Amino acid sequence: MEPVRRLLEGACGTVFPGCAASLRQDLSHGGERSWDLAAGSLGYDSFAGRPVSPAALYDVASLTKSLVIAPLFVLLIARGLVRLDDPLTRFTHGFDPRVTLRQLLSHRSGLPAWRPYYRPLLRDGRPTVAPQEARAAFLAAMRA
Repeated sequence: MEPVRRLLEGACGTVFPGCAASLRQDLSHGGERSWDLAAGSLGYDSFAGRPVSPAALYDVASLTKSLVIAPLFVLLIARGLVRLDDPLTRFTHGFDPRVTLRQLLSHRSGLPAWRPYYRPLLRDGRPTVAPQEARAAFLAAMRA
């Protein structure tokens, strides 16, 4: 993991102020190994002195969909667990039931360009769900 850590640390302060990453390696039937990495600061200006921790929450930006969400759904589709034309309401609440996964992944869902979707996960500016709990629930759903 040291090369990944060096890459993240090298990018902090030049490409972005900081980052957090969780990496998992499936050891097949022998369990898994995991690494939680963090580097840099939470932001610029008033956040410059606050270091990133592995539990840091970030707003979901457009690159996250391309680099994380789309590949995950490719795996789910390949396993027959989801279809591109499934409505988003199958996975979460608060969306028009006519909006499909295909529309979301191709930027045709009708959602506004930016909206603070993370805010319902916060109470008094703090996360209401621990990242470890969210990650465990997601991994359990993937294995089901």
